[in-house]
Amino acid sequence: MQKLNGKILSCSKCEWLNCLANKTLSSPGYGNPKSKVIFYGSSVGWSGQTRVIPFASGSGKILDKIFKLANVKKEDIYISNIVKCRLPNLRSPKDSELKNCESFARDEINNIKPQIVVPMWSIATKLLLGKSVKLSEVVYQEFQIQGVKVIPMYHPAYIMRGIWDKEKYFNKMIQLFQYANH
Repeated sequence: MQKLNGKILSCSKCEWLNCLANKTLSSPGYGNPKSKVIFYGSSVGWSGQTRVIPFASGSGKILDKIFKLANVKKEDIYISNIVKCRLPNLRSPKDSELKNCESFARDEINNIKPQIVVPMWSIATKLLLGKSVKLSEVVYQEFQIQGVKVIPMYHPAYIMRGIWDKEKYFNKMIQLFQYANH
């Protein structure tokens, strides 16, 4: 994983996002590389930190609350983003950016060998399922992709906007965190 993290931090595939030349924030995955579950967001958000850990901003606070309810530490599971750089104005990634980062996500999955991958946003779901989907139509469902279970979930930011089934979301995330940690 250390070699992969080095590749991510030195990536220059997207000239306009080149982390070294343009001082763009990038974020390799974080946590336990032996986790049974990988959780994916779409791209690096704003955290106000120099060491960017996925889900460290407002959405991270929601995950921290769920970690506490699940009695699991953040570093005990593996969390990452599909796009490894912070996109200008937190815009959605372009198809070329997704394509450039896809190999990093595939390498993470191949190195960790999780039993479950949890994309938490339509963009992450699109990449992992290999097709555009409406997240509300596939959330909480299970798909098998190359021997790995994929369970799309809402991004924690969706909770901040008043998701209607907050209890169901929290219960499912607690279940996934606990499964990942045992």
